Amino acid sequence: MNEDSSVETSKKKEDRSPVCVGREDDIKKLRRTTVVIHDREVVVFYHDGRFYALDCRCY
Repeated sequence: MNEDSSVETSKKKEDRSPVCVGREDDIKKLRRTTVVIHDREVVVFYHDGRFYALDCRCY
């Protein structure tokens, strides 16, 4: 399996500590931004007063 495999990733110890992805006001204005967190591309959305983060890849 490669390093992007969800099976292999689930075996790794997950780091659930908070990560700064940008300024809140900037993300609210843009409504979305794409960032790389722990070697994974993530999109962060601001919608209806809440923030959401999704992995950019489907596994």
